[in-house]
Amino acid sequence: MVGKKMNVILYMAQTPNGFIATREDDTSFVTDAEWKHFRKMIGKSDAIVVGRRTYEMMRENRETIPNVLMVVLTRNPSHFRKEDDVLFTNKKPREIVFQMKKMGFSNVLIAGGGILNAHFLKDKLVNEMYLDIEPLMLGHGIPLVSAHDFKLKLKLLGIKKFHANGVQLHYRVV
Repeated sequence: MVGKKMNVILYMAQTPNGFIATREDDTSFVTDAEWKHFRKMIGKSDAIVVGRRTYEMMRENRETIPNVLMVVLTRNPSHFRKEDDVLFTNKKPREIVFQMKKMGFSNVLIAGGGILNAHFLKDKLVNEMYLDIEPLMLGHGIPLVSAHDFKLKLKLLGIKKFHANGVQLHYRVV
């Protein structure tokens, strides 16, 4: 099913100034309402792609990701014990997307961190973005996208208030 169209969606919670976590990987500022939206998006996906640090942060909450392939990008896939529904890989984002397309996947969620997000955006593999803006400013932290040389135009598809002080921005990559 290589000819089937696949939608690759970047989904992240962030502060208004663009941080997805503190330097210490703390994401406790993310509200329950945002986690609810995130779980809903996972439920609509065939696979979720995360980096090693994001995977380690999510491992305790694994029960919130049923029946979805989790692809973990890591330099050292052999350092991890095999798990059902988890694929550890050091392949490039383009190779991963091609492999998932070959497997017949139609919806893939990219969920961080900043380095992984940058690689998928730089390679122009992302079709849509959902950014949940949490009501907290951080002076420093992990950025939504690490520094890379690229430029993408976005078209705003919608703005939704998802709790008293948070909004979700939905973009299509042009």
